[in-house]
Amino acid sequence: MEVLLNYFVLDLPEAMLLLTIGYAVFNLPLCREWRRLVLCGVLFAIWGDVLTAFGVDYELKLFLFYSFEFLLFLSLGHRYKAFAMVVASSTWMMVSETTISAVMSVLGVRVSVFAESTFLRYALSFTYLSTLCILSFTLYKLRFNLRKLWPRTAPNRYLVFLIVSGGITFTSILLVNVSTFMGKVLLEELHPVTNYLWIYQLAALVLALITSIFFVLYVRATVVRVEKETEAPYSKQLIDLTTAVRAIKHDALSHFTVILGFLKMKEYQRIESFVLNLVDETKELIDITEGIRNKTIAAMLYGKVTNFAKGGVDFQVKVAPNSPQLESWKDIDISKLLGNLLDNAYTATLKMEDDDRYIRMEWGIRNGSEYLSIENSGPTIPDEVLPKLFDLGYTTRDSGDGGVGLAVVKGLVTKYKGEIDVISRHGVTRFTIMLPMAIKGSQEVTEEHTV
Repeated sequence: MEVLLNYFVLDLPEAMLLLTIGYAVFNLPLCREWRRLVLCGVLFAIWGDVLTAFGVDYELKLFLFYSFEFLLFLSLGHRYKAFAMVVASSTWMMVSETTISAVMSVLGVRVSVFAESTFLRYALSFTYLSTLCILSFTLYKLRFNLRKLWPRTAPNRYLVFLIVSGGITFTSILLVNVSTFMGKVLLEELHPVTNYLWIYQLAALVLALITSIFFVLYVRATVVRVEKETEAPYSKQLIDLTTAVRAIKHDALSHFTVILGFLKMKEYQRIESFVLNLVDETKELIDITEGIRNKTIAAMLYGKVTNFAKGGVDFQVKVAPNSPQLESWKDIDISKLLGNLLDNAYTATLKMEDDDRYIRMEWGIRNGSEYLSIENSGPTIPDEVLPKLFDLGYTTRDSGDGGVGLAVVKGLVTKYKGEIDVISRHGVTRFTIMLPMAIKGSQEVTEEHTV
């Protein structure tokens, strides 16, 4: 009778709460599959009693107990979340037990006192179950979802693995080194936990190797990402320019075909009108680079205007006659700066309606300094996010891509002793760069400013 009472009052609630914690860390609904969840809880509790009945050692019991929970989560259809769900429930169970044990030890209360009284034994068990219940309730109340914290890029995922494995490694090493202290603090019933130091030593060694592997993978992924995204603007400039040349060639062939057709039909008035339209279009293309002395900048703008036109973006450039135009900059740095800023502007403005898409680029001299301003329509960026835009790895894109371009821009501006500012209001975002007027030696920079 007592066995059944313990099962329904203690073991089954514990099993259900451990499963609930696994669901809570991903904010998964319980009502949708409560029947299957209850069945799994019943089996989970029975499995724990079976392990206890056979007198399985504490460490092996924990391993088998949570291995079965892992299988239950798999059976519930949580293939990719099962491991994290088990880690969450097992961690909180051990934290709760250890905390209660430590409090009892500090208060000088022995476990034997609870063994002598059924009421005290149930009171202690309900205290433990209350901690499990409080965690589940808190997680659901906060709508916590571990998946939202999952990084979307490979370097950040490796960084998470690196931190987790490093933390577990540190814990294993700590257990090895404070085993004597733990023996004094923990209750006698938990002393066997400290008698298997070789397990902690082996775990610490294996985890240290895993941490080293994650560190190497993180460094490699970060280097590849930075190299790819810093070289992208220069490569993209060549691609855009090639695309523009092909488009001009294709359009020219089409125009000549139309003119030839009008000539055959002797539609001279229509030929005149058609040619005038072509002149206007060509003038618009020439106006984009009017006043641009730097050939690298001119080539980039030719490529961009064609690409932007495909997206229905109104692109305008205004250059003051006395603008230095980054004359002391290296061509590849100019390509990185303008390429990243214009590409970011283009990506943002594509989120607007067709009639609201525009990019304005302005270049001149203000208060004795060279300034470059790039303004675009697009979603308003919150004020608290603006300072983070130039952080390496930070991105506002839903896909998680990017996070390097603006960091490169910031590095280049700092390299040439300038300043960059960004504001975003009412669907308009503007980047403004202020640079000292070109002087000899302006390219001399320190290594810390290079991205």
